[in-house]
Amino acid sequence: MEVIATEASVSKQTVYKNYGDKESLFREMAMRTLTSVIEPFHEVISQLVTTDDVSSALREFGRVYIKTVISADLLRRRQVIVREAGRFPDLAREYYDGAPRRTQERLAEAFEAIAERGELRVDDPQVAATHFSFLILGSPLDIAMFTGYQTEWSDEKLTAIADAGVDVFLRAYGAPAEPDVSG
Repeated sequence: MEVIATEASVSKQTVYKNYGDKESLFREMAMRTLTSVIEPFHEVISQLVTTDDVSSALREFGRVYIKTVISADLLRRRQVIVREAGRFPDLAREYYDGAPRRTQERLAEAFEAIAERGELRVDDPQVAATHFSFLILGSPLDIAMFTGYQTEWSDEKLTAIADAGVDVFLRAYGAPAEPDVSG
């Protein structure tokens, strides 16, 4: 609490007055991510549905996705929540439901809408969303979670990982090209 008070330039009494105890402060810190990062991020997903260029939009979204999830601040919060899940299982579940699971649901909805337009081939939108997420995030997220964010990810490296993931996703789920009947 002393570190938090110092960082906020307030007294420990002020921190306790506003949050009551360490557990309440921890819960507030963990859940603040949902409103400050996740909701605006979900707006980016919504833009996938209305795009005229699915490939470019997925590529841009993949880049935003990986850079958002692999950001140092978000990773630290996620690590703390995972580490404390045994003591605060309700908080861990609430965070999971509000961030990773909800992102998967939003992606599935977007992929279903794009498939209805014939621009993706998706039998199961939820499976497609899971595939997309793990193609983009799988390796860097595992490395970051297990190494305590000791790996420095350059913007170029994250972009390359996202682009490669989108390429694989589009090979698996992309709409078949129209046959060339001009010849």
